[in-house]
Amino acid sequence: MKTIGQILRSEREKKKLTLDDIHKFIKIHPKYLNALETGDYLVFSDKTHAKGFLKIYAEFLGLNVSEALAFWRREFEAEFDKNISKKPANSFKVLQE
Repeated sequence: MKTIGQILRSEREKKKLTLDDIHKFIKIHPKYLNALETGDYLVFSDKTHAKGFLKIYAEFLGLNVSEALAFWRREFEAEFDKNISKKPANSFKVLQE
């Protein structure tokens, strides 16, 4: 099954565009565009940040934004859950003495 990153990259390459080319049009730094294409969601400050950039990028490429978001939700939530489970159980406890 293709990932949203693979879909974005494939569509960008079909249009013969670089990340820098896209940056000039939509003003999203290539670092974030690359993160969307590689699935590196830790680059984003939060879920809303990543989702907003994905919507703009997908629309620019002429993709169905609803479908792109559905792919992204499946991947992001899985990635987010994986990263949350790596945190120590007591990382949010207040130490009492």
